[in-house]
Amino acid sequence: MSKSQLIEEEVHFDSLEGNLIGDPADRSILIYLPASYQASPQKRYPVVYLLHGAGTDNLVWVGKSFNNYYGDFNLAMVLDRLIAEDKIREMIVVMPDANTTFMGNWYVNSPVLGNYQDYITDELVQHIDEIYRTLAHRESRGIGGHSMGGFGAINLGMHHSEI
Repeated sequence: MSKSQLIEEEVHFDSLEGNLIGDPADRSILIYLPASYQASPQKRYPVVYLLHGAGTDNLVWVGKSFNNYYGDFNLAMVLDRLIAEDKIREMIVVMPDANTTFMGNWYVNSPVLGNYQDYITDELVQHIDEIYRTLAHRESRGIGGHSMGGFGAINLGMHHSEI
């Protein structure tokens, strides 16, 4: 029986280059792939982008963040269970890192912190659609988040509904 996978990539994003605080343009991305991903090479999946809150990073979703904000919460285990119980359908979940020296950025463009809106809406979505077997259209994408990430999800959704 296939198992889901949690992949961590480090990717360079041009939109984060040149920020005035000198934060890196290379960012960690966690990608959850459902159990059937490897076994069904023709199948394509909807994608949910999950944005973390201020004062933490993307590892918060899998219980490995530097500040242990959510304790031992493990999103991959929760998704596996919900999929197995037919409560949700299989999907790819993308968890980008957006932590900064100042512990957050609100997922907006800023010359000081970097262009986090462009990072998510332009570069990240394109990267995921190119590398993974997504259903690459707006009707098969979702976005959510916690705290700062919740604001980011609403703001990006309102300003980029075409994506």
